[in-house]
Amino acid sequence: MMTFRPGMKVWLLVALYMACGGILQLASRSSALAWMSAGPDDGYPAFYGRIAWAIYTIVTCALPVIVFANVFPPERFAWFRIGVKVHPMIVVVGILAMISASLGFDQISDWISHAITDPSLKELQDLGTKDSQWVLQMPTVGDLLFCLFANAFIPALCEELFFRAGLQQLFSEWTKKPHLSVFMSAAFFSFVHFDPAGFPVIFLAGLMLGYAFYWTGSLRAGIAMHFMFNAFSIVVSYFSQHSATVASWNPPIALSMGGLALSGLLMFLFWKKSRQQIN
Repeated sequence: MMTFRPGMKVWLLVALYMACGGILQLASRSSALAWMSAGPDDGYPAFYGRIAWAIYTIVTCALPVIVFANVFPPERFAWFRIGVKVHPMIVVVGILAMISASLGFDQISDWISHAITDPSLKELQDLGTKDSQWVLQMPTVGDLLFCLFANAFIPALCEELFFRAGLQQLFSEWTKKPHLSVFMSAAFFSFVHFDPAGFPVIFLAGLMLGYAFYWTGSLRAGIAMHFMFNAFSIVVSYFSQHSATVASWNPPIALSMGGLALSGLLMFLFWKKSRQQIN
């Protein structure tokens, strides 16, 4: 039986990710599945975009790591560490840290977006913004609820399975350096989002989620934090579409930077409480 070294396992999981993405791209070229790669100018309702996002996340993130876990780790699904319990207060602190950070993240992304001058990067950024605005069109509460499920919960679950339970653990096994593995998985997490203005903040979010997994030894906190981070953005988008006051509100820089500072303090508290639980 062939033995795979830790480094080979990393590349194998990445190859599975790329292969699943390629299969989706080929499938979307058929007339029956053309909606899967459609954009705001292709005449499809936003509902199709939401479904496509959810399917893409499931197929490229959840499917590869589930297949991998059933072939290599002897503990199989237990390898994901979803079953490891975390004290509810630790989860609440992590969620508050992510929501606080989102205020500063939005400001930093806005600064970077305005600083981008390269035409190709600017075009990529504009296309991503246009797609997001189309998918997140929510005329009704039903649209909001479906977005929370398809575009907040599903990505939170599937991406945490792949990037933290999958890649981060493999990086740690390969390098024997847990902190480096957190940074490596966060970098890959940010890279695959293809968001020039959002790269630094997605990387920071990846660090927060990576350390949540490392400190608690459980995927539960990361899934909850990731979901609430996504959900907060979706809820704000919903109210912006239905309230001129919310849409026109521009948080002061002091509030945005204060959110980042508060997030740092909350993550320190998260670390302290995680140590207490382990001890």
